[in-house]
Amino acid sequence: MTISIKTRKIIWSRSGNICAFPGCRQALTEIGSNGGNEFVVGEECHIVARASDGPRGLTTPPPEGLDSFSNLVLLCPTHHCIVDAQPEIYTVESLQDIKAAHEARIRVRDGEKKLEEEHEFSRYDRICSGLPAVNAWNFGPSLIVVCSFGSAPVAVGQGRWRGSGLKFQHIYTAKGSATLLISSEGEFDIEYWMANESLCVVQHTFEPESNTIVPFLQRTFDLNNFPATCSGKILLSPPKGSIDALPDVMEFLRRQKTGSSDGIEESLFRVRNGGLKDPDQAIEKLDSLRGLWWYDGAGAETAESVIRELELVKAWKCKAV
Repeated sequence: MTISIKTRKIIWSRSGNICAFPGCRQALTEIGSNGGNEFVVGEECHIVARASDGPRGLTTPPPEGLDSFSNLVLLCPTHHCIVDAQPEIYTVESLQDIKAAHEARIRVRDGEKKLEEEHEFSRYDRICSGLPAVNAWNFGPSLIVVCSFGSAPVAVGQGRWRGSGLKFQHIYTAKGSATLLISSEGEFDIEYWMANESLCVVQHTFEPESNTIVPFLQRTFDLNNFPATCSGKILLSPPKGSIDALPDVMEFLRRQKTGSSDGIEESLFRVRNGGLKDPDQAIEKLDSLRGLWWYDGAGAETAESVIRELELVKAWKCKAV
């Protein structure tokens, strides 16, 4: 397996260009002397080693995979060496804590203000089944509680919040409760806010033509109803020529030789772009690629992610899960 483009973009963006080791301020990218070319200092450190006899190696790998977002932390070369040389001190659990704490600090640094003190929402923890509650809105018969699986979200202005690993609970007086949405820590950050009596959530994705993370889908949950009704709006438009280019992209994916994975993930997202108008056709084309040598590991992860996005293009509507 290899580390996917999506995973790399997520972990590097959440690192804030700073080594995750406590107290270290080493930048992970630097500019050469006298304005020379930029170069990369940071190293992608596996929390559970790739080899069972490596630092923090396990006989059974983590279920998300060794090259998953949850198993990677960015460190400077010095601290990468230190944690691997002392696995009895820097255990799997301690590195997971270091990673989570660092990403929380970066989110706070990048946000306009810190999240309200934890005790402000602690009375809602029971609704989150033991997870910490990090946001809550109460109006009329409805209560919205946001629960966190990991790092706390940050405020990004105009009443909006950004984060990942979140669960949105809707409690409606005398009628019950429902989970509106769950976002994974291994996906791009989502942005969310309250607008009148609706919850708005924007999911992001990778756009290969601009090589950037862009808004993909906005869900709007009408909380006057229970279960909440939901409408969806695709925010990503097909780039110019993406539909016409689809046959050539598919031919490229079919002809990839064993061991050469360059361009595969970008091409899979180009299939997604070409399917924004006709998602069924694009899903059918992606299904036809199953069984190719690269449809495994990072390639399979990206392909399945693209298929899920195309299914959302088809659906637009959301229901409580």
